Amino acid sequence: MTSAQTDSPWVARAEADGVLVVSHQGGAMESVRDERGVLANALELAKLGHPVLPCWGVRDDGTCRCPHGEACKSTGKHPLSRKGFAPNGLDDATTEADTIIGWFAQDSGKLNLGWRLDGLGVPDVDVADGKIGGQTVAELEAEHGPLTPTLTIRTGRGGLQYVYELPGVDTEQYGDSLGTNVDFKRGAGAYVMVPGSKTVDVYRIESGKLGEHEPLPQWVHEVARRNPLDQVRQRRKQQREATARAEAIDSTRLAESLAECDSKAACLNLSPGHPDRSSYDWVKKTAGYEARDARDTTARSYADYYAAMCAYDGASDHPRYDYDPEKFDEILTFVWREESTKRAEVSTNQATRELWRADTEAYKATGEYDNEANKALLRTVTQEEAQKERAAADWKPPADERAGNLADRLARERPKVPHRFEGLGKVGANTTVAAQYKAGKTTLVCNLVRSLADEVPLFGRFELNTPLSGNIAVFNYELDDDEFEDWLADQNIKHPDRVHLLHLRGEKLPLVSEPVEEWVTQWLAERDIEALIIDPAARAFSGCGDENSNQDVAAFTEAVDVIKHNAGVRDLWMPTHTGRGQEEAAERSRGATRWDDWPDVLWKLVKGDTGNRYFGAQGRKVNQAEIELSFDSGTGRLGTTGGGDRQSAAEETEVGRAVQLLRTHLSQHGECSKSQLSGQISSTKKKAERVMKLAIERGKIIEHKADKPGKPHQLSLPSS
Repeated sequence: MTSAQTDSPWVARAEADGVLVVSHQGGAMESVRDERGVLANALELAKLGHPVLPCWGVRDDGTCRCPHGEACKSTGKHPLSRKGFAPNGLDDATTEADTIIGWFAQDSGKLNLGWRLDGLGVPDVDVADGKIGGQTVAELEAEHGPLTPTLTIRTGRGGLQYVYELPGVDTEQYGDSLGTNVDFKRGAGAYVMVPGSKTVDVYRIESGKLGEHEPLPQWVHEVARRNPLDQVRQRRKQQREATARAEAIDSTRLAESLAECDSKAACLNLSPGHPDRSSYDWVKKTAGYEARDARDTTARSYADYYAAMCAYDGASDHPRYDYDPEKFDEILTFVWREESTKRAEVSTNQATRELWRADTEAYKATGEYDNEANKALLRTVTQEEAQKERAAADWKPPADERAGNLADRLARERPKVPHRFEGLGKVGANTTVAAQYKAGKTTLVCNLVRSLADEVPLFGRFELNTPLSGNIAVFNYELDDDEFEDWLADQNIKHPDRVHLLHLRGEKLPLVSEPVEEWVTQWLAERDIEALIIDPAARAFSGCGDENSNQDVAAFTEAVDVIKHNAGVRDLWMPTHTGRGQEEAAERSRGATRWDDWPDVLWKLVKGDTGNRYFGAQGRKVNQAEIELSFDSGTGRLGTTGGGDRQSAAEETEVGRAVQLLRTHLSQHGECSKSQLSGQISSTKKKAERVMKLAIERGKIIEHKADKPGKPHQLSLPSS
């Protein structure tokens, strides 16, 4: 093979043994033999349109030839970033044969070569040092079918790489892993080593040919898309990289700013009589420091104020703290002599004057410029800017298909999201269950589990409109392991195999922690969990901050949402404890208001004055009025009594008591007036009249109007 480019000083030719030899046309350098075949393979790939890039080789002792040597964590497998090779990494990959030959010759044939995966996807199986990539592939093939035969490369550490076609496929949502020790490399942002490259051993073609690649099996697409743990890791990696970049920038900028603070303080704290202080150069210098402060603090009025103050100090006989508004325009003219627009801008800025006034008072008390306060301000501001920078680095624009004008959006066909339980919330909802102290929260959870697993109505009333296709998980923080399982056993669930328990009483599982988030995501995904119950929220929140802090609770609920999304969980229920005391507090979640702002639906479970339990629900297109629940102590199952809310029950009790009081009075006295019964019902006239009115309206008591003025109205009971 010979380079077709006549302007190249290098020429590659095949010798009798088939090995390529690269020589310099002018004879300036010795010929280099392609003993490993890496150059020949790279040139064949380039001819087929596959970009190739130079990578560091390895020394005879097996260490990387890069500057890190034996400390390198990617020996022989990372781009050769020296000038003339690939200083821009993957962006320098090329299909130009002369360039590739030149790289090989200039490095005396010691380099390795990488193959950029434009339009390709490669499952990369790691078996080195006890890795179980081979076992993972076997399990995947047992579940989905064998990998289609294609070009297969044996790596330098004994692993296998399957090279498949992946043309025109958007793989942004694909994970970088198909399972334990099986990476998934794809597209122009990834590469593998060209056969003939050497790390521990030489990469070689195991089967197939370089230019022959089968389409990626459909099941690999599906596995790559659904791998939630890798998506979490990839997102966290991007966040860490953004943080590192931001902190590097901030630390440099902050160090410069703090150094300037010291220089500025030295200038500003010169005594008013110091000769350097009265010079125009001093004014310009100090004003310049304050202008740089504006860059750091982003508060223009702050910088304007200091520049004016410095000018005032330098140009007048007044001490700095002797604020003189009449001198203001004179000062502005002194600082911005030729900038009339700037003078007008500052002159009308009331904040400038107020800041000046406030600082002069502080200076009057201390006698010098407060340098430490300014340093503290700069530290705070740089931290805030770092947070903004990290947020910007992690931001992605919303997908185009989620935007549009209202007419177009309304014209499109929109899928209707059904309710999971009729009238209690749509599929995919986050639901909190606000329950009073000892109101039966755990009993409700057990009933919910049974209804989901056995596909029966909740409380025998609310139909399961959309049965689960996956399983149910319960994170039980509340009860002892055996006790909770006993409660579920009482329910006599017919499909217990659909229910997965994670007992966490006495354990901490801070969901806001990255390792915990990854572990929980994987645990849920591996069990195909579609419905998750976290009971209760307060104990799950342990280790995540202050439950009364909206900021801490927001971070926790966001972590829950991320886990839910990445693990493929659709529905979430999270019981919360209510406050005690006032009626309003007894019906809302205890702690930060975020607990009630976050969910899509709020269920509530409360006790009435008689000890009966009542259930209700409110939320997005959910408005279930309070109903009374019944309880079967033998099975632990909840039902409905047909009764209404607590107010209705209380009224019924009051009316029943009034009827009984009237019956007793009539049996003893033969007749009873309204005033007589009123006194027995309540010492409060207003309450007695309300109860009596209800009893009469409901036909429980009959009122007889007096036949003569001045006589009391009599009461009787309806005939049975």
